[in-house]
This record gives sequence, structure tokens and C-alpha cells, in this order.
Amino acid sequence: MIKDIWTLIFPDNCCGCHTRLMKGEEWLCTGCVLSLPKTDFCMMTENPIEKLFWGKVRTEEVWPFCFYVKGERMQHILHTIKYKGGEALAEKMGQLFGQDIAHTTAPRADLLLPIPLSEKKIKSRGYNQAEAIAKGISRYTQIPVATHLLIKSRHTQTQTQISKYSRWLNVESVFNITDTLALENKKVWIVDDVITTGATLESAIHLLNGIPGCKTGVLALAAAEHL
Repeated sequence: MIKDIWTLIFPDNCCGCHTRLMKGEEWLCTGCVLSLPKTDFCMMTENPIEKLFWGKVRTEEVWPFCFYVKGERMQHILHTIKYKGGEALAEKMGQLFGQDIAHTTAPRADLLLPIPLSEKKIKSRGYNQAEAIAKGISRYTQIPVATHLLIKSRHTQTQTQISKYSRWLNVESVFNITDTLALENKKVWIVDDVITTGATLESAIHLLNGIPGCKTGVLALAAAEHL
């Protein structure tokens, strides 16, 4: 009753389209959930986003869940996840992604490796959005999440306001592997929130490529439609 009265005075709005949420809806309205701009790339090979990594690092698949267009639904969702305490929303989006993956016949990974944040960023944000996404994916795929194997060794400036080349320099040699033996002869999916230039993911994949028998793939909530 208290929650219903609070919602009546301070109504919750959908973070995708900003319309008022109905009873039983959380974070996203049913309309937004049903009309997410999905890529369906997990149903195909050699998609346009995968080609970002060709000739740079070895990765078997790159699957962004949705297309990202500035000013539209996915930008609002990602902004809420990263800057408005949207940890639960990140996990919810991961679950939706995980449902789609669970219905494909594609070979599964052994582990999910979320892109790590620095200690400084964790303290300011309170959570790692990539880890929350990975937990949501894990719920439907039953693939375990490993948060201790890939770590960030130093704090880096935000990638949003710098050039493509500067982004690459910003994340060069920024990650470390804590236990290479645990990743030998394993297939891992690296999980991130959004693919822009691919510099961050490229840096992580480069490390994993050096581990004997380790195969990689990428899962991300979103990627720009025209990269």
C-alpha cells in the first residue's frame, strides 16, 4: 500500500521512452521491451560489428544485443545503467539478452568475463555494469561469471569524449590476467555494455589471445548501427 501511494505521488517512468510505468513493470514498459532494436546477430556470422576486429585480434563471434542510435531508446537505457544507479536494469537487460542466446544453436562458452572497472570507478559508481549484464546473461545460459580472472590494472579517463586513436592509447595494456591456467583451452565470452570503437574489447582480447587454447567471443548490450 505504501509503495502504491508513493508511486501515485512520484510515478516511475520507463527509462526507455519516459512514459509512466504500469503496475508490475520495472525500469522498462512492456512496449519498450517488445520493441527493443535487436540486431539478431547471434543468428548470423560475419556481421558488420564483428568486422571491427578483423586483422587486429582473434575472436570467434561478436554479438551486440541491440543497435544504439543517439537520442533513441537504447541511449536512454544505457545512460540509466551507467549514470543513474541502474544496476538492476543492467541485469534485466542481460536476462533479455540471455533468453535470446539460450534459444540459439550456437556453441556455448565456458565462462563469461565482464570487462572490469578500476577500483576508483567502482567506488564512485557502486557497481560494474558489465558484471551486472553478465549475471543476467548467466541466469538463462547457465554459463558461470568469472569476475576475478580479468582485472583492470589502472584507472583510465572516460572514453566518451576522446578520439578513436586516443581511445586505443587510453586502454593499451590496461588489463591483466590473474590466472592464465584457468583460461587455457577454454572458450570465453567477454561481456561489455556498448561497443563504440572496440578499443577496450580489443585490449582485453589481445591478452586472451596469448593464452594457449583460449578462444574468445564478445557479448555487448549495444553497438552503433553505423560504425
